Amino acid sequence: MNTKKMTGDVIEETDKIIKKFGTRMAGTKASLDTADYLYEDAKGYSDSTHIDDFYIHKGAFLGWINILVFILLGLFSLFLSWK
Repeated sequence: MNTKKMTGDVIEETDKIIKKFGTRMAGTKASLDTADYLYEDAKGYSDSTHIDDFYIHKGAFLGWINILVFILLGLFSLFLSWK
């Protein structure tokens, strides 16, 4: 097993993909095209391949911050009304 050669092959393939599709944010056309490219490539040396749908919900990760702000404002209002 030649680890240096395998590492070089991985870096070379990664460089090729980046040059072909550019930078990719999840869910963009470049990202989907890259997934299709990797899917077609994997079909050549794997027994089975499949593609799963993936949906991006913008703001889902930080959506809890809005709720936290309302809770804090509510608690602050309650605190002021007790005085």
